[in-house]
Amino acid sequence: MDRVEEKVCEDPDAVLRKTKDETYRLKLLSLFRELKSQASSNCEYFRQWDGSGDVDPSKTRLFEAYCLLREHIDRGVQPGVEYLISIAHFYDVDSCTMANGYRSFVLVVERCCQRLLALSRFPICYGYLYIYRTFCTWPKL
Repeated sequence: MDRVEEKVCEDPDAVLRKTKDETYRLKLLSLFRELKSQASSNCEYFRQWDGSGDVDPSKTRLFEAYCLLREHIDRGVQPGVEYLISIAHFYDVDSCTMANGYRSFVLVVERCCQRLLALSRFPICYGYLYIYRTFCTWPKL
Protein backbone atom coordinates (compact mmCIF):
# COMPACT_ATOMS: atom_id res chain seq x y z
CA MET A 1 0.00 0.00 0.00
CA ASP A 2 1.24 3.38 -0.95
CA ARG A 3 0.71 5.90 1.64
CA VAL A 4 -0.44 9.26 0.35
CA GLU A 5 1.18 12.09 2.20
CA GLU A 6 -0.92 15.10 2.74
CA LYS A 7 0.81 18.32 2.01
CA VAL A 8 0.20 21.02 4.52
CA CYS A 9 -0.52 24.18 2.60
CA GLU A 10 -0.15 27.55 4.13
CA ASP A 11 -3.07 29.88 4.13
CA PRO A 12 -2.85 31.89 0.87
CA ASP A 13 -3.71 35.09 2.75
CA ALA A 14 -0.84 34.48 5.17
CA VAL A 15 1.61 34.01 2.31
CA LEU A 16 0.37 37.22 0.70
CA ARG A 17 0.72 39.12 3.99
CA LYS A 18 4.30 37.88 4.46
CA THR A 19 5.18 38.92 0.91
CA LYS A 20 3.68 42.38 1.41
CA ASP A 21 5.43 42.72 4.77
CA GLU A 22 8.77 41.74 3.23
CA THR A 23 8.31 44.21 0.36
CA TYR A 24 7.41 46.96 2.82
CA ARG A 25 10.41 46.06 5.02
CA LEU A 26 12.75 46.35 2.04
CA LYS A 27 11.21 49.72 1.13
CA LEU A 28 11.80 50.99 4.66
CA LEU A 29 15.37 49.68 4.71
CA SER A 30 16.00 51.62 1.51
CA LEU A 31 14.53 54.76 3.11
CA PHE A 32 16.71 54.31 6.22
CA ARG A 33 19.80 53.74 4.08
CA GLU A 34 19.13 56.91 2.09
CA LEU A 35 18.44 58.93 5.25
CA LYS A 36 21.66 57.69 6.89
CA SER A 37 23.61 58.54 3.75
CA GLN A 38 22.15 62.03 3.65
CA ALA A 39 22.82 62.53 7.37
CA SER A 40 26.44 61.44 6.85
CA SER A 41 26.81 63.89 3.97
CA ASN A 42 25.41 66.68 6.12
CA CYS A 43 27.74 65.76 9.00
CA GLU A 44 30.68 66.14 6.63
CA TYR A 45 29.22 69.35 5.19
CA PHE A 46 28.84 71.05 8.57
CA ARG A 47 32.16 69.72 9.87
CA GLN A 48 34.15 71.09 6.92
CA TRP A 49 32.06 74.15 6.26
CA ASP A 50 34.17 76.85 7.87
CA GLY A 51 37.94 76.64 7.54
CA SER A 52 38.59 79.88 9.42
CA GLY A 53 38.58 78.15 12.80
CA ASP A 54 35.65 80.19 14.08
CA VAL A 55 33.18 78.11 16.02
CA ASP A 56 29.63 78.86 14.96
CA PRO A 57 27.13 77.40 17.45
CA SER A 58 24.49 76.84 14.78
CA LYS A 59 26.89 74.81 12.63
CA THR A 60 27.99 72.83 15.65
CA ARG A 61 24.37 72.15 16.62
CA LEU A 62 23.47 70.99 13.11
CA PHE A 63 26.56 68.80 12.91
CA GLU A 64 25.65 67.14 16.22
CA ALA A 65 22.00 66.77 15.20
CA TYR A 66 22.85 64.95 11.96
CA CYS A 67 25.33 62.70 13.74
CA LEU A 68 22.68 61.86 16.34
CA LEU A 69 20.11 61.21 13.62
CA ARG A 70 22.42 58.70 11.97
CA GLU A 71 23.06 57.03 15.32
CA HIS A 72 19.35 56.86 16.23
CA ILE A 73 18.50 55.21 12.94
CA ASP A 74 21.22 52.58 13.41
CA ARG A 75 20.58 51.80 17.05
CA GLY A 76 16.87 52.31 17.58
CA VAL A 77 14.62 53.14 14.68
CA GLN A 78 15.69 50.53 12.13
CA PRO A 79 15.86 47.53 14.52
CA GLY A 80 12.58 48.57 16.16
CA VAL A 81 10.73 48.90 12.87
CA GLU A 82 12.09 45.58 11.61
CA TYR A 83 10.90 43.89 14.81
CA LEU A 84 7.43 45.46 14.59
CA ILE A 85 7.05 44.40 10.97
CA SER A 86 8.08 40.85 11.86
CA ILE A 87 5.35 40.51 14.51
CA ALA A 88 2.63 42.72 13.01
CA HIS A 89 0.91 39.86 11.17
CA PHE A 90 0.10 38.19 14.52
CA TYR A 91 -2.06 41.16 15.52
CA ASP A 92 -3.98 41.82 12.31
CA VAL A 93 -7.73 42.26 12.58
CA ASP A 94 -8.35 39.05 10.64
CA SER A 95 -6.69 37.00 7.91
CA CYS A 96 -7.97 39.32 5.19
CA THR A 97 -7.37 42.68 6.86
CA MET A 98 -3.81 43.83 7.38
CA ALA A 99 -4.48 46.43 10.06
CA ASN A 100 -3.39 46.98 13.64
CA GLY A 101 -1.70 49.54 15.85
CA TYR A 102 1.78 48.23 15.07
CA ARG A 103 1.31 48.80 11.36
CA SER A 104 -0.03 52.30 12.05
CA PHE A 105 2.98 53.11 14.21
CA VAL A 106 5.39 51.90 11.50
CA LEU A 107 3.54 54.08 8.99
CA VAL A 108 4.02 57.13 11.25
CA VAL A 109 7.74 56.34 11.54
CA GLU A 110 7.96 56.02 7.75
CA ARG A 111 6.30 59.41 7.21
CA CYS A 112 8.59 61.06 9.76
CA CYS A 113 11.66 59.58 8.05
CA GLN A 114 10.42 60.80 4.66
CA ARG A 115 10.03 64.31 6.08
CA LEU A 116 13.49 64.15 7.68
CA LEU A 117 14.95 63.06 4.35
CA ALA A 118 13.32 66.00 2.57
CA LEU A 119 14.64 68.43 5.21
CA SER A 120 18.11 66.90 5.20
CA ARG A 121 18.44 67.47 1.45
CA PHE A 122 18.10 71.22 1.93
CA PRO A 123 21.69 71.99 3.07
CA ILE A 124 23.24 70.25 0.09
CA CYS A 125 20.93 72.02 -2.36
CA TYR A 126 20.92 75.50 -0.84
CA GLY A 127 24.21 75.62 1.06
CA TYR A 128 24.68 78.69 3.20
CA LEU A 129 20.97 79.57 3.21
CA TYR A 130 20.33 76.60 5.50
CA ILE A 131 21.52 78.50 8.57
CA TYR A 132 19.22 81.39 7.71
CA ARG A 133 16.27 79.05 7.26
CA THR A 134 17.04 77.28 10.53
CA PHE A 135 16.73 80.46 12.56
CA CYS A 136 13.95 82.15 10.59
CA THR A 137 11.47 79.44 9.67
CA TRP A 138 12.26 76.27 11.61
CA PRO A 139 9.71 77.00 14.41
CA LYS A 140 7.01 77.40 11.73
CA LEU A 141 7.54 73.84 10.43
